[in-house]
Amino acid sequence: MSTEQDRYQIDAIYFLVLFCDSDLRVPIIRTLRYVGNHRRKDDTTALLFLDVDPQGSSDNIIFDESKAADVVLNAAELLGRLEQCFAGTLASTRPC
Repeated sequence: MSTEQDRYQIDAIYFLVLFCDSDLRVPIIRTLRYVGNHRRKDDTTALLFLDVDPQGSSDNIIFDESKAADVVLNAAELLGRLEQCFAGTLASTRPC
């Protein structure tokens, strides 16, 4: 059975995409490096990322496996999401 963690490769770069407006027209993008996963006591999986910072500091960012795919994207997915965003079609295809 495939899991969300299969989407991510250790040390690969991914992008966290959030929006600061309800129309999903103003993206906020953070660069992340995938470092692995952790099995929790409740038998769920946490995906572990480092926030890539140009000043050299790194923050740990943890996502529930079930929610990561909606906001943590590879480069091709990021480009597609941005195309929808700038075309104004993202809000009509995704729930807010």
